[in-house]
Amino acid sequence: MPSTFTTNKNIEKPAAGSYDNAWATPVNADWDDIDNAFGGHTSIVVTGVAAGSYALALAQYQPPNLVFSGTPGGNLVYVLPAGVGGIWTVLNNTGGSFTLQIGVSGGGAVAVLQGLRSLIVSDGTSVGLADTSAAAQAQANAQAFATSADATVTTNANAFASSAASAAQAAAIATAANASNLSSGTVPNARLPNIGSMPGITIQADPGGTPSGSPGQMFFFY
Repeated sequence: MPSTFTTNKNIEKPAAGSYDNAWATPVNADWDDIDNAFGGHTSIVVTGVAAGSYALALAQYQPPNLVFSGTPGGNLVYVLPAGVGGIWTVLNNTGGSFTLQIGVSGGGAVAVLQGLRSLIVSDGTSVGLADTSAAAQAQANAQAFATSADATVTTNANAFASSAASAAQAAAIATAANASNLSSGTVPNARLPNIGSMPGITIQADPGGTPSGSPGQMFFFY
């Protein structure tokens, strides 16, 4: 009977009775594949590659680390075979302004941002980011910060507006009172200078007759 192979990493499973006295061949090859599946990496140069969708070959997706480099000629999607699951780190080290996505045949794709490394997971039918908690937490933190900042700004703005309105109201009332006092002849409340405290001026009740005083003295009678 012929050998069979595992679904995800294509590791050989020799049939019973095969490799008589030659098991070293498949066993050694299997251990190499297992080692590669745990720690190997694939470098894929995309310089000049035209926009489109490209199938990843076994030798490319068997390792868990994929590194893309070069400047492509368009937006690229590299696709895992349907039914193949696993977790991969994908480094988008490409140049230019085009996008890079990793997908699974018939199951969509996920973008890997340029200059960054993403952890990708596939269950053989769909593919996505393996860890979405960091992005979700960052969003939650940003929303909480925005809410707190909005509340602080609103409170401060309301307090400032209230204080400014009170000050403006008080100033308007004082101005109106002064204008009213001036027009009605109520001089003291109009905040005019205190004449009685000015040098050379005397304020006294009308004594009748001619007041006496030193030369240059001024009298105000009431």
